[in-house]
Amino acid sequence: MKRYRLKRSESLKPLLAMLLIIIFCAVILGYFGTRYIVYPVFIHNNTKNVDIKNNGTGTVTQQSNIQSTQTQVQDSKQNSETKLKDFYVYHIQLGNFSSEENANALVNELKGNGIYAYILNDNGYKVVTTPAADYDKAAVIKEKLLTYAVDAFVLKRIVYVENTSVQTSIQNIINYLYEAHTESAKINDAWMLKLKDLFQEGSGDMQLAAETIQTFQKIYDEVNNIKSYQNIGSYDLEKIIITNIENII
Repeated sequence: MKRYRLKRSESLKPLLAMLLIIIFCAVILGYFGTRYIVYPVFIHNNTKNVDIKNNGTGTVTQQSNIQSTQTQVQDSKQNSETKLKDFYVYHIQLGNFSSEENANALVNELKGNGIYAYILNDNGYKVVTTPAADYDKAAVIKEKLLTYAVDAFVLKRIVYVENTSVQTSIQNIINYLYEAHTESAKINDAWMLKLKDLFQEGSGDMQLAAETIQTFQKIYDEVNNIKSYQNIGSYDLEKIIITNIENII
């Protein structure tokens, strides 16, 4: 019986055909896998937050929203680390009432004696006088007010302002008022000029918040409208100034 043997070239044809099919399938899978899986899931997601902008010269520039977000986070962190300046003022507390009506009655009684006082809403209605810049000055005022309130005492109050500049201005204003009603200093043009200079400094400081600048300007305008400083009592002057200063402190 005669046997037939395949030629070597004919025996390789099926293997070559299979190899070509495998390569073709791999190319197809690679193309569609990259286009519909790799690019949409991995690449597109990482670049979808990128804005394409034309800079006006024909050159296309890219600005990543991710970088913008990081900048905003850093700015927010810096703002959170910015703290208000804090310091103390010292009032003389003449009474603490649960009724606002009773507190107002004491305020009016003190007004009749030429003493400016007002109400702080702090765990009741506290009747207090114009603040002093330090404890020793407040203690002097307290001794003079014991006639009107035997239990008067120095109330230490912490206040917060924007910066040292505001603190210094307020403390200087308080010191001028202290001179007016404690040391019997005459309210003359020179004295008022110094006081108004402080208000102008505050209203001209562009680093301050708009509300603070407006408050300093408002005080200056009100005081500047006083026709005769010699005829105004310290009570009325303190009322004008402290009513507005309380908006800051």
